[in-house]
Amino acid sequence: MKDLSNKFDSNRFKNKAFFIDTHLHPFLIHDFLKKRDKKVKNLNDLIFDWNREGISEMIFISTSLKCASRYSDLCKNFSFTYYTIGIHPCEIEDTWREEIANFEKILENKDSFLIGVGEVGLDLYHETVPLKIQKEVFLYFIDLAIRYKLPLIIHMRNATDLLYQMLYEFKGLVHGIVHCYHESVDYGRKFLDLGFFLGIGGIITYPKNHELRDVVKKLGINALVFETDAPFLPVQSQRGSINTPLALFEIGNFIAEIISLPPEEVYQIVYHQSRKILGLN
Repeated sequence: MKDLSNKFDSNRFKNKAFFIDTHLHPFLIHDFLKKRDKKVKNLNDLIFDWNREGISEMIFISTSLKCASRYSDLCKNFSFTYYTIGIHPCEIEDTWREEIANFEKILENKDSFLIGVGEVGLDLYHETVPLKIQKEVFLYFIDLAIRYKLPLIIHMRNATDLLYQMLYEFKGLVHGIVHCYHESVDYGRKFLDLGFFLGIGGIITYPKNHELRDVVKKLGINALVFETDAPFLPVQSQRGSINTPLALFEIGNFIAEIISLPPEEVYQIVYHQSRKILGLN
């Protein structure tokens, strides 16, 4: 693990909000921005800008082997970025077994920026990959997370019960984050019991998302981490635009209002529990 002694300086963020974006896709953000404006800053400058604005750490979430390799190189430019390795269930290809073998090699020679396994899981909404294969791949990644003692970043869509049952088989052995949590209070409690925090992003601000606001209100701040999934899923005030890590300010303030706590208290609680679940303490 890289030296974290300079990673969190309370004076640096005195009287200023600070956040960890636990889930973003930086190359996609830059690609989207370039399509809108060819004069946009280069990606390194954008990341430094986000950091100066209060996004103290960023977790770059892989969806493929190629993605993980690019993130490994990108993270070397910063002292405050990390990445994960994984195959998104909708991006599983016929070569997945070879990719898994390469992921094993990456983990055997793990650099200090690699802190998690994901995003991995099940997706029965898009149905682009047979369920049998999705389950097999997911089990491989669960095994990697257990063996290398890394958190799992879970993708779950239209497969909540099945995914929960698979994780339950490894209760006490795995932990992590359920990305883009959008299920019930009851399932939220079940995932918390397994050792998983609930990743909450911009969709909490959508007017019709009463169920998710109820989850946050009933389960409380100690159940949550913040994420953006940028460039996807912008907050309500930015619908139709390109999402960035700076949306965490609006997400944090919105959640503070829901649970009737001072924003600064919410920021600090979520910040420190995010560091804990990601192994950054």
